[in-house]
Amino acid sequence: SAADIDAAQALRYRIFYEIMGARPLPGMDILRRDFDGYDRICDHLLVLDHSRGSGADRVVGTYRLIRREAASRVGAFYSAAEYDISRLVAYPGEILELGRSCVDALYRARPVMQLLWSGIAAYVFHYDIALMFGCASLPGTDPNALAAPPQGGDFRKDRHRDLLRRDGAEVESGRRLDAVDRGRVNALGHKLFAQRH
Repeated sequence: SAADIDAAQALRYRIFYEIMGARPLPGMDILRRDFDGYDRICDHLLVLDHSRGSGADRVVGTYRLIRREAASRVGAFYSAAEYDISRLVAYPGEILELGRSCVDALYRARPVMQLLWSGIAAYVFHYDIALMFGCASLPGTDPNALAAPPQGGDFRKDRHRDLLRRDGAEVESGRRLDAVDRGRVNALGHKLFAQRH
């Protein structure tokens, strides 16, 4: 509903602009909402805490999901403004862009993330999604500080080495994205898969 989308945009504004310090586009600061043209065509996945009432505060986690059909209505996926994703778009199966993910600071524990990922899994099975991708904002600008994989996840940097930045910025020549220990990553991926099946 429009109220649900508004609540997701309110949470995104609180996290991205008030907590993380991003700079809002004109109009966002007045409305205290994070929004763009993709919000009207995408699906919004929400985690609600009904004990917080019925207003915008009840949304404690959100993801924005954009399928190929929805992206075609606005001409491109969101990530296409930042990266050359033509190889992803050319993929013959159904694809899904994940984005604008955030969780309320008081709810950053396993249950909310499990609910979000369970919702994504249900969505993937419902729409027969074969490939998922998306942009992410990382804190800071030091590549060494951002080089380590996140804890508890299967972070396959080597899968992204062929994507090109739209702004033409150079990648630090001394850092290779395919230098990750594939044996460790694959072992972790198999372990996570086995735990879920």
